[in-house]
Amino acid sequence: MRVDFRFAPLCLALACSSPAGPAGATDGQVAFDAQTGETASACTADDQCTPTQFCGAAGCAADLCSAATAAACDGNGVRACKANGSGFATVPCSAAENCANGTCVAAKPTCPPAAIASDFAKLDQLSQTYKTCSNADNCMGKPTNAEKSACFSACIGKSFSLTAACLGCVGEYAVCLFSTCKAQCAVDPSAKPCEGCATGSCGAFLSNCGG
Repeated sequence: MRVDFRFAPLCLALACSSPAGPAGATDGQVAFDAQTGETASACTADDQCTPTQFCGAAGCAADLCSAATAAACDGNGVRACKANGSGFATVPCSAAENCANGTCVAAKPTCPPAAIASDFAKLDQLSQTYKTCSNADNCMGKPTNAEKSACFSACIGKSFSLTAACLGCVGEYAVCLFSTCKAQCAVDPSAKPCEGCATGSCGAFLSNCGG
């Protein structure tokens, strides 16, 4: 059978079939593969196509992706190539997981923990503790940033029960708070000007912590 490719796009839209038989027939039936611009073999299942094709609405069509195509995060889910290569699908991660580098991994605890971050009074107390540690323990007077951070971690640990990892993060955050945001935070670390500067300049120490 000859196919007039001048009408191939129209045929594709109308799902034309060969007059040689009914829809689904394989004897003499052809379809137009929009990916390759060539005629495509009729099919009803993927195994009727070649290993690099999938069975689509217009017949066998070239794979759009493969197992070698790297998976990626799509929101909190993993976007990966479908098994038959016909496109991509996103599988959501569980509530206890986060997507990282194209795979679902166990979610790290937040720092500070939700029990503090969601409680305004406790969060304000933590902010004021930063100032107390800076003044009473002279943490910002230490010679190096590492020593300043360690001082804040030890001081804050006296008032808050945090993991060692989180204490390390809040120590680094406090150093940033009183150096990068010194003008905004020296008087009141819980005030709006300090909060704005801290979120933009120092927030990464906490958001990337996962302690």
